[in-house]
Amino acid sequence: MNNRSVTRNSFTFTASFLLLILASFFTNQSKAQWSSGKYMKQAFVRTINYAKNYESSSSTFGFAKGLSFLGTFLDASGGKSNFTLDLKSDKTYVIMGGGDDDATDVDIKISKDGVTLASDTKTDNLPSVTFSPSYSGRYVLTLSNYAKTKAYCCLVILESGGLVLNTDRMKEAQNSMFALASIVNEVSTTGVAFQSKENSWCVYGYLLEQGTDNSIYGMPLRDGSKHYLVAVGDDSVKDIDLCATVDGTETSCNKEMDATPLVTISKATSSSTYGFRVKNIKSEHTGFVLVSILRE
Repeated sequence: MNNRSVTRNSFTFTASFLLLILASFFTNQSKAQWSSGKYMKQAFVRTINYAKNYESSSSTFGFAKGLSFLGTFLDASGGKSNFTLDLKSDKTYVIMGGGDDDATDVDIKISKDGVTLASDTKTDNLPSVTFSPSYSGRYVLTLSNYAKTKAYCCLVILESGGLVLNTDRMKEAQNSMFALASIVNEVSTTGVAFQSKENSWCVYGYLLEQGTDNSIYGMPLRDGSKHYLVAVGDDSVKDIDLCATVDGTETSCNKEMDATPLVTISKATSSSTYGFRVKNIKSEHTGFVLVSILRE
């Protein structure tokens, strides 16, 4: 295969995305403003700005290496998503959250074995929790929405000694993610939305050094729906590999030499377990990489 790519306006488009772009010009379907993208972007920008303001005023904290960002769609009046994360006893963590314009009350909780260890339950949309684990192990992060409407919400993981990220780099990855997700929405016959199954995440953000990867297992997908997995990086990232997994086996991989891989899961079923593996193949330095899960 000829793995040529075309770079235009800071985006690197592979053959697969060039076909999507061409198809979007010829599709006869006219879609209204993409509300899923609109509200996820509100939550993304609000949460990142909140974290960056905190980071810039601190000489201690930076973005966590590995997983540093999560986005989800939450039901009203107590809808929540959980994520189990390895935390280290020699680190202090600051978990910060935010939501779209409808998310007026967002809470964060850290627990282990069903016991709450730290939480922010104030009635506001910018929760923050500082936590120093007594010992290293697996802890559960819970992001909840207590507003009266459903909402997209996000959280950022900062840690002592973490990486200080230039705001422009985060905007590069953010703009690429929403631009490419919008293209998928235009090309899809029915349109797409960010994954919205109960207790699931639709955006994962990583700080990955060149040559390192990260995997997600046990990702719930909506039964019967087609799903698109899209990865992007900031401008320092030149090549990303992305593979979808079904029941622990890689079933669809994009290993072209590019920074915008796309893979699909044709029809999810409740009897299977889904996930993905993303790898920073080449970058100028530690890259900020986003993986979004879209469903028809």
